[in-house]
Amino acid sequence: FLADLGVGPSRELKFIGYKHRESFGTFYLEAQAMAKPVVATRTGGIPEAVSDGQTGVLIPNKDQRALKDSLIKLLTNENLRKKMGQRARKFVDKFSWERAIHLFKEVLKEIKKE
Repeated sequence: FLADLGVGPSRELKFIGYKHRESFGTFYLEAQAMAKPVVATRTGGIPEAVSDGQTGVLIPNKDQRALKDSLIKLLTNENLRKKMGQRARKFVDKFSWERAIHLFKEVLKEIKKE
């Protein structure tokens, strides 16, 4: 990941009889795993993948000013970028396959008890 931060403003798409939201922020997790803070839209499952103000910045859907302000803030403040990146690297550990398998096994144990 050669960038200083990950940026992926997602939008809700609404058409007649169709509504699409970003289901989960895999891109954001990948960027954070490389110790990069992210700027993302507060929509769909993205807020579960980004800790606002800690590992990145969540902005409102379609808010261009918030996007611009967040980018300027992170790109001009290397110290903030590094701190958020360090927290981001630790944050994504809770999304590891090892943890998912462990949690799944715990659920199966609970079901077996019943």
